[in-house]
Amino acid sequence: MKTEKILSFLKIISWIVFIGYLMTAGSLLISFVLSFFHPEIASKMYKVNPDIFVLREKSTFVFVCGFSLIIAMVCMFSYFWFLVIKLFDKLNIKNPFSIEIVRHLEKMAYFLLGIFIVSVIAKGYLEGQLNHLVGVELKLGENNILFMAGIIYIISQIFKRGIEIQQENELTV
Repeated sequence: MKTEKILSFLKIISWIVFIGYLMTAGSLLISFVLSFFHPEIASKMYKVNPDIFVLREKSTFVFVCGFSLIIAMVCMFSYFWFLVIKLFDKLNIKNPFSIEIVRHLEKMAYFLLGIFIVSVIAKGYLEGQLNHLVGVELKLGENNILFMAGIIYIISQIFKRGIEIQQENELTV
């Protein structure tokens, strides 16, 4: 009973994080559109680094590419948290070791690997372009996405081994 309450609480937290990422994605999208009509307002919006808007003055193409990468990353994080919510829906506390859960965990791990790749590209692109075009050093935060992907993949392999043990026990009984 205690485990079910904890899982219910974690599912609620996952929904909150998912909605937060959706709101961030919406805010970034609005900032992106506003940057073409009212750049002074867009540069002061929520979670937008004002140095990025300097790129718009130098090269619209570079700005669009860079900002699109940022929006794509936030949307990918939103989808990842949607996958977490779906994991809670699929999880059967009485029989947690199922091939469906293993596949879902592996999907989550591979998706995080994709987010890591996009974040490395975005970071390199934006830092390089800002330094080259404007002379501004942008230091995007280091992330632990690859580490998280590895942990989720390891957990999926543990679940896979749990299924194997469960099947062996069913055969011996």
